[in-house]
Amino acid sequence: MPLKTAWSTRRGLAGEAMTPRRGATPSSRLRPRLSSGGDDSDGCTDDIGDQPGVNSVVKVFCTHSEPNYSAPWSSKPQVSSTSTAFAFTADGCGDTSRGLLLTNAHSVKHAAVIQVKPRGSSAKVVCRALCVASECDLAILEPVFEEFWSTLEPLKLARKLPKLGDDVTVVGYPVGGDNTSVSQGVVSRIDLQEYTAHGSPGAPRLLAIQIDAAINPGNSGGPAVDNNGRCIGVAFQALRGEGTENISYIIPTEIVRHLLEDFYKNGRYTGFGDGGFVVQPLESAYIRKELGMPPNLTGVRVRRIEAATSAASVLKVGDVVTSIGEHNIANDGTVPFRQGERIPFIYLLQRHFVGDTISIGIFRDHKNEVFNLKLSKIDPLVPVEPRFGPDISSLLVWCFCL
Repeated sequence: MPLKTAWSTRRGLAGEAMTPRRGATPSSRLRPRLSSGGDDSDGCTDDIGDQPGVNSVVKVFCTHSEPNYSAPWSSKPQVSSTSTAFAFTADGCGDTSRGLLLTNAHSVKHAAVIQVKPRGSSAKVVCRALCVASECDLAILEPVFEEFWSTLEPLKLARKLPKLGDDVTVVGYPVGGDNTSVSQGVVSRIDLQEYTAHGSPGAPRLLAIQIDAAINPGNSGGPAVDNNGRCIGVAFQALRGEGTENISYIIPTEIVRHLLEDFYKNGRYTGFGDGGFVVQPLESAYIRKELGMPPNLTGVRVRRIEAATSAASVLKVGDVVTSIGEHNIANDGTVPFRQGERIPFIYLLQRHFVGDTISIGIFRDHKNEVFNLKLSKIDPLVPVEPRFGPDISSLLVWCFCL
C-alpha cells in the first residue's frame, strides 16, 4: 500500500497559461477569486475565521525545475504545484520572530520560483527557501516583503506530543477548490514511519502521528491544530490502497523543533543523530544462549558497523547493545515510549543532533560495559539527491580522449 505525499501538481512550463480540462479544477490564475469579506461579501459572515489556524495559512505556488542527472547540463520540463504553508512561532528554537513560514520539503523541491498567497488576498508574494530538509520533509520559507505579515496570525508550536484520541483540525488548500479547507479527526497512533518524500529506496523512519482527518493533494505543509489552538504537526502524507481508509500522517512538532534548533545552531540543516551501526534482534533464546547472555539481560546484537563513524572505534561486530542512556533495550529492539507503548530504540538516537555524545551499554566477552559514542550522519555513497537542499550549485563532468 503506497504512501502518497499530499501536494497538487499541474505540469507545464512556468508562466504558460494552461487550459483546464472539462471537470478539472481550474487554476486560480485563470479566473478571479471572490473576496471573503468587505462590502462585496453580500452580508455573508466569515464563520470559518473562528477555526484555529485558518488565519495562519497561505497557499503556496511553486514552479519546480528538476535537474536531469543523466544530462546534468540541462533540466527536466518544469512542473507547477500548489500546497500549503503557515506562519509559526516556537519558543526555545532560535529567533522565529523574524517572520517565517513552514511547509513540506517536497512542496518546494527543486524550486525555481516560490510564491505564496494569504487567505482572502488576491496578491502573491515571492518567497525564498532558507532551509530545505528532504530527510524530514520540512522547509522554512521567508517572504521578501515584511508587509506580508499584517494579515497573518502565527501558530504556536506545541512542546509535547498529543494523546491518543485528542481532537485535531487540519487546515490547508487541497484540490477541489480555491478557498481554505478544514478537516477534523482524532489522533490515532504515534510511531516511526517512512518519510516517502525523501525519494530514496532507504527512506528514513522518523516519528510520525497518524490521524483520521482527511489529507488530500494540496494539504501538504498545512498545520494540524489541537483544541487549544496550538500546532501539533504538519500534514505531509497519507496511506492509499485497498483495505485502507482515513489513514493520514502529520510530522510532529518534536521533529519540527529539531529542525529549527539545528538550523539556528549550525546555520544549516545537518540531520538526525545516527549510531553508525546495524543490529539484529535477539528474540531467539538459542542465539542469546550462544552469546552467553544472562537470562535477565536483554538487547540487540551488532551486525554491521559503518567504517567512517565513531562507532568503528567503540563497537565490535557481535557486541550486544543493552541500553541507550538510561533506557534498556528489549530483545526486539524497542524501548518504553510513553505509558504502555514501545518504540524502536533508534528514536532515542534521532532525538539528538549530529555530533552529540551519548552513553551506550554493551555486553562483550561476558561483561557489561558502558562507552561514550559520538553520533554521526550516514550518507549513501551515491545519494539519490542532495540531502541538504534541492539545488545543485555546481557540477564537474570528467572525460578523456583516446
